[in-house]
Amino acid sequence: MKKSLILTIIAVVAISIFMVGREYINLQYIIANYEHINQFINDNQKMAYTIFFVVYALLVAFSLPLASVLTIGSGIFFEPWTALVLVVTSATFGAGILYWVVEHIITQKQRQFIDGVLQKMKGEMDKNMLSYLFFLRLTPVFPFWAVNLALAIYPVPFRLYFITTLLGIIPGTYIFITTTSLLRDVLISAENPSVPTLSTGDFWELIALGGFALLPIILKKIKNWSKKS
Repeated sequence: MKKSLILTIIAVVAISIFMVGREYINLQYIIANYEHINQFINDNQKMAYTIFFVVYALLVAFSLPLASVLTIGSGIFFEPWTALVLVVTSATFGAGILYWVVEHIITQKQRQFIDGVLQKMKGEMDKNMLSYLFFLRLTPVFPFWAVNLALAIYPVPFRLYFITTLLGIIPGTYIFITTTSLLRDVLISAENPSVPTLSTGDFWELIALGGFALLPIILKKIKNWSKKS
């Protein structure tokens, strides 16, 4: 099957999922149907977990901006630790699918072009890849879907991609879920619920974690600078 046809199919499926998903995967719909959704989860717990995992992984795999709403939903309907495991594992699985698709769709000519464009930064990135990957995953500055695509296109070795995704998104996801869990009653009772956001303190804590991931690079550069001087 030609790669152009595969891309067309992926685009059609992604648009279809987005068009259908945005009708149901939004905070207003979730809050309006809280009782029904909560009852379904209580009556069909394993099925609910499975549906959540599959839908979340698909949203991440197709880079659709709806996964964050499901993260909020997990904090509303599930216990925090259950929600954390579901979100982190499904997000990592979806990111893995995206990586596999990108790896098989990009042609040799496209890969050569990308390597040429990134040639100047590849040396630095390759020498300190683990630190840079954890920085990208830990800091809440870059959209999750954009980082997934960028790292798959680069390309980063899959093992590092998988490990840094699985571990790197835990702190931010935990903060987001616990914040939503604490605000559950407020969100449910609100007439026009708004999406919770990271507090300034939480934001800078994650930035600091990301900075800590870069510490080996900083120390190495200081050491090299001191030798030269």
